[in-house]
Amino acid sequence: RQYLLAHPRASDQPARSRARVTMATPIGDNVVVVDYDDDFFKAGYCIPERDPQVVLPTAVRRPGEGAEIFRPIASRQVQDWDQLESLYAHAFYRQLGWVEGDEGAVLVSEPLFTSRADRERLAQTLFESFNVSGLYVAEQPVLALYGLGKTSGVSVDVGYAVTDVAPVVDGAVVAAAARRTEVGSRDVAHALGGLLGDAGARLSEAQLDAARDAACLVDSRPRERLRRGTGDEKDENDEKDDTNDTKTERLDARLPDGEEISVPPRARRMCAEAVFFPARFAALAGCSALAGGPSVWTFDKKKETYGVSDALVAAMHACTPEQRLACLDAVAVHGGWAGCAGRAAGLDARVLGDLEDALPPSARPMGAGAPEHMPAGAERHAAWFGGALLGKVVFAQNHHVSRFEYHENGPGAVTKRF
Repeated sequence: RQYLLAHPRASDQPARSRARVTMATPIGDNVVVVDYDDDFFKAGYCIPERDPQVVLPTAVRRPGEGAEIFRPIASRQVQDWDQLESLYAHAFYRQLGWVEGDEGAVLVSEPLFTSRADRERLAQTLFESFNVSGLYVAEQPVLALYGLGKTSGVSVDVGYAVTDVAPVVDGAVVAAAARRTEVGSRDVAHALGGLLGDAGARLSEAQLDAARDAACLVDSRPRERLRRGTGDEKDENDEKDDTNDTKTERLDARLPDGEEISVPPRARRMCAEAVFFPARFAALAGCSALAGGPSVWTFDKKKETYGVSDALVAAMHACTPEQRLACLDAVAVHGGWAGCAGRAAGLDARVLGDLEDALPPSARPMGAGAPEHMPAGAERHAAWFGGALLGKVVFAQNHHVSRFEYHENGPGAVTKRF
């Protein structure tokens, strides 16, 4: 079944632009790196000195069925392979200038906890539908640290709907300590909408995302006040805390349609707490996953979803002392919102502070930022940049699954190789 891009005007490029992308690719280096989340699909040639050439919303629509939009990815798991195949086809042939019969190789960034069946289905799609010359699959946390110039550390990948925390030692994920929690940048936007009341209720998803990026501030103060509630009820200590509102200005955030919305200081500071205390904000944000929906793991015998900092602390405690020591030297907070607007708002500093409070005084976690030679804001596409670096090595040294190998052994070849 055929699908169309949900936002064709934003994604289509003129032929001249597509040709320029093709000519910029070095001769004989026809390797494309693909990384995707619930919100965006990123693809581009192995050129780590610049951003990915293709950044598309992970959304499609069926021809002739109105404006209904479908999302093939949910919680970093593929829900509809036909829809995802449409995104691949658009990126390969229309955006990157591939020619049918002369397809290149692909390196795919694979999310944590991807099943063997999904990995083999991915190989089947790329080899049989696109006839790629080679395939390499690497785990997202490992690639993210590579993109930030590290081989050991802990990856805190704050996605759209889920957050993955994975310790990595010498380029390998410590699987027993990896964690996933059902909170992400979407929940910050929903919390902001709830804090804005009637003004937030009339905003669309895209408008809430824009308001979040423009107005959100991450509170770096101790967390005890938030443990008392969402901030709606005040006590004497809250009155003291509210003096900080005078230091935070009201912001008029400009939305994509040109409209402006006024965001008060309290809403700016409190919305980010949805990823640290999800249970406190479930009713406010109206997010089904937080208000009793499926969660991956629980604590305190209650059906609660871990916050980002709690997931990071749990992952560190699950490591051996030697692994923990290696990982604390590079705590990488990255992702679409976390690596850009969230980083500017202080998200990484808050996560590092919470982790330091939970560890012995002798343990000092260090943040992992992008090297100076990387493009500005590399944390936003850290996994893609890591794939662009790795792609220059693995295909040259024949560490990938070739087209011949796939036809000889079938989809299981990708599981044996990686």
